[in-house]
Amino acid sequence: MRIVYMLDFNEMVIFVKVVEAKNFTAAATLLGMPKSTVSRKISQLETRLGARLLQRTTRSVHPTELGALYYERCARLVAEAEEAELAISQCQELPRGLLRVTMPVDIGISIMPAIAGSFLEQYPEIQLEIDVSDRYVDLVGEGFDMAIRAGVLEDSTLVAHRLFTGRMLICGTPAYFEKQGVPRRPEELANHDCIVFASRRTRDTVKFKGPRGEVTVELKGRLTINNLNAIRGACLMGDSISMLPELHCQDLIAQGKLVSVLDEWQLREGGINAVYPSPRHLTPKVRALIAFLDKQFGNLPH
Repeated sequence: MRIVYMLDFNEMVIFVKVVEAKNFTAAATLLGMPKSTVSRKISQLETRLGARLLQRTTRSVHPTELGALYYERCARLVAEAEEAELAISQCQELPRGLLRVTMPVDIGISIMPAIAGSFLEQYPEIQLEIDVSDRYVDLVGEGFDMAIRAGVLEDSTLVAHRLFTGRMLICGTPAYFEKQGVPRRPEELANHDCIVFASRRTRDTVKFKGPRGEVTVELKGRLTINNLNAIRGACLMGDSISMLPELHCQDLIAQGKLVSVLDEWQLREGGINAVYPSPRHLTPKVRALIAFLDKQFGNLPH
């Protein structure tokens, strides 16, 4: 005899969120319910299906083989339901509520005054929480609505909206080049003490495109810094050269305090992106901030 039972859609939603958040605590925060409720619902689901869906460790959870199969099917259903709800709410809602955004320190310093002033004045029903940090943030796992990130995006599951594109420049002070000489080819950078930008995920390996094709050079030096504003300040001391986004050095070049070299060679473009987990996370408040940032970055020289 076949047993007919009512599907519990809430169990599916909770299961999907636990898999995506990779732990019960983060999922409970996203769902706005106690962790004990999340754990109980998952246990009920596994009991009803007669299968273990999650492999639990002390710090995270991962789907079993059956769990991965179940997640694939449920995620589509949950996404469709969320998009249906969102389509209705977006037609009715003004931008409001808590908006959690994370961004690197360099970008935060540049755009924070505009966000803290003009944006909040324009949208009085939005509460803004900004994490200014150079650490890598898991948007879904840590409950952020959006991130502002620079450079190449490594997570292909995220949706990126380009806010700004600018050149990268090799810069130094006039006094430095007078003393050490001006490099005429990318390979000559090996003879110069470069300030190296480094974070947990990047190193300064630079690809130049020029008359002789492509040349790849690794910038080397005795000073390594993971903050562009600090690199700019160190470069002004006159003992080294560095690679900087045009956005961070164009004012100093205009003032004659820095000089760019190898301008006939094309370096990689530096991009700044607004990033969010999926199209269904493009809520009115996220959409409003992206539109605001589009205007802010659009006023900058490209």
